[in-house]
Amino acid sequence: MIKLIILWIIVTLGATSFVCYLDEKYGVGMCIGIFAGLVVMGQILATKIAVFGPFVVPA
Repeated sequence: MIKLIILWIIVTLGATSFVCYLDEKYGVGMCIGIFAGLVVMGQILATKIAVFGPFVVPA
């Protein structure tokens, strides 16, 4: 479980650093576009159902 949390932290920091790099290179419009795209993807994926063993949870 701890390895999963550490992996989540590393991926989150990496993604944040990448977005900050894109902001420096292309301007704030790129950050707004990425954020809007992630919001749309989140809404689409939230309607999916995932099964983890005996648990059924929204993805």
